[in-house]
Amino acid sequence: MRQKQRISRRSISRHQQFQDQDNTNKLELLKQVLNVRQEEETELNEQNGYQSDYTLSDFSVQDIYSLQELRFLTTQFSEQCKDFSMHTWKHEMAAQKDYSNILVNTKASLEPLIRYLNNFEVQLKELSLQMEFLQERSNELNQQIEQKNKINRKLAPIVNDLVIPPKVILSVLNDNIDASWTKNIIFIKEKQQLLSKYTEQDELQIKCSPMVVKVLELLKLTVVERSRDFIINQIKLLRKPNCSSQVTQKQLLDCKLIYSFLKETSPELATQLRKAYAYTMRWYYHQNFSKYLYSLERLEYRTVPRDVLLGETVDSQLHVNEYLNLGTRAELINSHSTLMPAQIAETNQLSYYIETGFNNFNGALLDNVSTEYLFLSQFFELYKFDEVNDLFKLIFQPTFTIGINYTKNLIRGTFDIYGVLLCIRLSQLYDYELQHRKIPVMDDYINLQLINLWPHFQIIIDENCESLKKAVPKLAVQLHKTKNTLIPLVLTQQFGQLIAGLLKLTTHKVFETEQTEPLTVGVSRLSNEFEAALTKLSSSFKDSNQKELFFYNNFYLVLTMLSDDGKFAHDIVNHFEKLLQAYKS
Repeated sequence: MRQKQRISRRSISRHQQFQDQDNTNKLELLKQVLNVRQEEETELNEQNGYQSDYTLSDFSVQDIYSLQELRFLTTQFSEQCKDFSMHTWKHEMAAQKDYSNILVNTKASLEPLIRYLNNFEVQLKELSLQMEFLQERSNELNQQIEQKNKINRKLAPIVNDLVIPPKVILSVLNDNIDASWTKNIIFIKEKQQLLSKYTEQDELQIKCSPMVVKVLELLKLTVVERSRDFIINQIKLLRKPNCSSQVTQKQLLDCKLIYSFLKETSPELATQLRKAYAYTMRWYYHQNFSKYLYSLERLEYRTVPRDVLLGETVDSQLHVNEYLNLGTRAELINSHSTLMPAQIAETNQLSYYIETGFNNFNGALLDNVSTEYLFLSQFFELYKFDEVNDLFKLIFQPTFTIGINYTKNLIRGTFDIYGVLLCIRLSQLYDYELQHRKIPVMDDYINLQLINLWPHFQIIIDENCESLKKAVPKLAVQLHKTKNTLIPLVLTQQFGQLIAGLLKLTTHKVFETEQTEPLTVGVSRLSNEFEAALTKLSSSFKDSNQKELFFYNNFYLVLTMLSDDGKFAHDIVNHFEKLLQAYKS
C-alpha cells in the first residue's frame, strides 16, 4: 500500500506533465468557446444597436494562461454585472429598441437614395462609355477636318480664281452701263489672266477649264455688244438739238474702260467707232460755231476809217483823239474776260471794237479744243502725237476755216491798228495758254491767224507813214502863216498818243516784244517819219532859236505821253530824251 502510494519523482513529474498538458488542452478549448461567444455577443450588439459597458472583450482571452485566472476573471465580471439594476437594464433595452426602430426607419428612408445611387452609378458607367465613344468620334472628325482643310488650302485659291459669280453675269447682262459697270470688265480680264496661268501649268489638270473658257467668251461677246451699243447711242445724242458735248464726253469718260476693252478684243470695231465719233464731232463743232459766229456778226462793230491816220484832215478832231487814246482796251489781254453767250450777242445793242468778236470766237474755240484734246487722249488712248493730231485735224479743220475767214472779215478794210495788234496779242496769249495746258494741236491755226494779222498791221503802219508824208506840205503852209513855235502840232499830239498806245501793247507778263517783231520795226518807222516831218516843217522858221524851240516843244510833248515800261519802251523813251537834250537851250 505504501508502495502503491509511493510514487517515484519521475512518475510524479511525468504525471504532472500529462496533467499540465491536459489542462492546456482544456484551456485552449475554453478560449475558443469564449471567443465564439464574444463574437456572437458583439454581432448581436451591433444588430441591436447596443453596446455594453462591460463585455468579455474587456478581458483579453489571449492573456489567460490558466483555469485559475479564468475563474478569477469570470468572478469579477459576474460581480460587475450584479451592479446593474433591473430598472437600468429595462431602460437600456428600451433605448436599444428605440435606436433599432430609428435604424430600421432610416434604412427604409435611405432605400430610394440607395436605389438612386445605384441607378446613377449605372448611368454614370453608360455615360462614361458614351463619352469614350464621342471622344473617339471627335478624334476621327478632327482628322477628317484636318484632311479637308489641307484639301481646301490647296483648292480654295484655284476655286476662287476660276469661279464666276452669278451676280457678275447678271450685272453684265442687265445693269446700266456706268462707272460701276466697268468693274465687270476688270473682273473678266483678271479671270482670263488667271485661267491662262493655270492652263499653262502642266501639273494641274482642271476639268472645268473648258466650261470657264466658254463662259468667259460669252461674257466678252456680251460686253463688246453692249459697249458698242452704248457708244453708238452716245454718238447719236450729239446730233440732237441743244445737246451738250461736255455731258456726253463725261459719260463716256466715266466708262472709258469699255473702249479700251473693245480695242483689245475687237480693234476693227474700235477704229470704226472712233471714226464715227470724229465725223460726228466734226459736224457738231462746225454746226455750233457757225451758229455762234452768226450771233457775233450781229454785234455792232465800230468802224475805224482812214480819218484816224496820222496827218489826216478831219472835221471832228475829237473823234480821232478818242480813238488814239487806248484807254481800257488793253485790259482785254491783262484779264480773263468772260466770253459772251450767243443769246446776249444777238440782243446786245452796244458797239465794240474788232478784238471783242475775235476774243469771243477764238476763246470759245480754245476751250473746246482743250476739252476735246483731253477727251481724245484719255478715251481713245491716243498717246502718239501723230495719231491724236490727225484725228484732231479731222474734227476741227472746218471750224478752223470758219475762224480764219471770220478774222479776215474783221480786219478787212479797217485802219484800227490797236484792234489788229490786240488780236495779235490775244493769239500769242492763246499760244501760251495751250503750251501751259500742254495741248500742241492748235499751233497751225494760231500761226495762220498771225500770218493774216501781222501783214495787215504793217499795212496800217505803211498807211500812217504815207499819211505823215502827205501831211507835211499842208502843215508847212499853216506854220508859215502862224509862225507859232510855242504850241506843239496837232500831229505831234496824235503821234504821241499812237506811240504811247502801241508801247502799252509791247509788254506783258506772258510775252516779251522782240527786236525783230513787226511792231518794233513799225514803231521805229513811225518815229523816223515823224522826225523827218518835223525836220521838214522846221524849215518854215529861219531863226535857229525858233527851230530849236519848235523841236523842243514837240519832242517834250511826245516824251510826256510815253512811259518806259518794258525794254523796248525804255529804248524809245531814251531816244526822245536825247532829242530833247539836243534841242534844249
